This record gives sequence, structure tokens and C-alpha cells, in this order.
Amino acid sequence: YVEVIRETVMRLAPVDEAQAERLIHESKFFPLLNGARGRPKLDVAALAKLMAHVSQLATSERRILSLDLNPVFVTESGAQVADFKIEYSE
Repeated sequence: YVEVIRETVMRLAPVDEAQAERLIHESKFFPLLNGARGRPKLDVAALAKLMAHVSQLATSERRILSLDLNPVFVTESGAQVADFKIEYSE
């Protein structure tokens, strides 16, 4: 949906789960996660936890230049990364 909605939200890492959840709630795509148009509510807490863990990884490993997680699937009972790319410095 990011390509359709054309919005990204960013903060400096690290973010904790509460900060990640606020980012999710502030985004234009939150209604899609929150059961818009009769759809099931998705596990926003799991997505926030995933975001917090990735954020902590990015700040704890100094050689990481970039992280790309795409796609990330959020279901009613979790969040899962299907594919990722990590770019390291030499």
C-alpha cells in the first residue's frame, strides 16, 4: 500500500514499541490496519514490535548502512518480513 498511498513516516533510530505504535497511528495507512470498511483489525502491536527490533538492530550494528524490509505482512495475529536486504560498510 505504500506505493498507492505514497507516504512514509520516519524517525531517528532507535525507536521503542510505544514510539513505533505512535508512528503507525499517525500514518495515512492506519485506517487500513485498523479495520477500515469492515476489514479485520490487524496486529498493530506486532508491527510496532517488529519496527522497534529493526530500529535497535540498525543502531547496535555500526556497519549497517541501510535496511530494506519489503514486503512486511501484517495479519490479525502478527507481523512478518517476507524479504529483506541489509547493506553493510566494509
